[in-house]
Amino acid sequence: MELTKKIVEGMPKPNSGQMFVWDEKLTGFGLRITPTKKTYVVQGRVRVNGKRQERRVSLGEHGIITLQEARKKAIKELSAMGEGKDPVSEKNVQQPIP
Repeated sequence: MELTKKIVEGMPKPNSGQMFVWDEKLTGFGLRITPTKKTYVVQGRVRVNGKRQERRVSLGEHGIITLQEARKKAIKELSAMGEGKDPVSEKNVQQPIP
């Protein structure tokens, strides 16, 4: 299904764990739902050390950012992954672990 504001707001939260709802219009874009919040995510593949690996990036919490903002961020992230940029490696470089 295509994610809409009505669908996002109407999705029930699980009692425990997490569940994902994926958008059919934009492959890799979805919603992670936990007992406490709903977070927009994007998932794609990048080549790391010669191997293709899955990467999932949180885009923002529903209510803090809109569905339209999340979709725009997802397109940028997927484009960067398509160009070979690994969001996990870039995050670690920007925010070194103490």
